[in-house]
Amino acid sequence: MKKEAFILYWTGEKKDILPKSGKTFSLEELQEFVGGYIEMLYLEEGKYIMVVNEEGKYMTPQKNEQATRIASGTIDPEDYIAGNALVVHKSFID
Repeated sequence: MKKEAFILYWTGEKKDILPKSGKTFSLEELQEFVGGYIEMLYLEEGKYIMVVNEEGKYMTPQKNEQATRIASGTIDPEDYIAGNALVVHKSFID
C-alpha cells in the first residue's frame, strides 16, 4: 500500500478519503467513519492503521470481507471485522 486512506464499507464498496484538515484525521472524523467508538489495529509493521468500531459486531453483525482479509495477520484467524473499516497510513493519525 502507498500513503493513502480509504474506507471499506461492509457492503464491499471502497472509497478513497482524506482528512478534513488535509493533514490528520480528528477523533470525531474517525468515529463518524466507523459509527462509534474506535479500535485501532496496526497493519504492516505499524505503517498502516485500520480503524474499526469497537462494538461493530454488536451494532452491525455483517462481516466486512475486504477488511477481514487485510487484517488477517493482525486478528485471530477465527475472528472477523464487522461493519465499516478505515485504513490509513500512520502519518494521517496524530
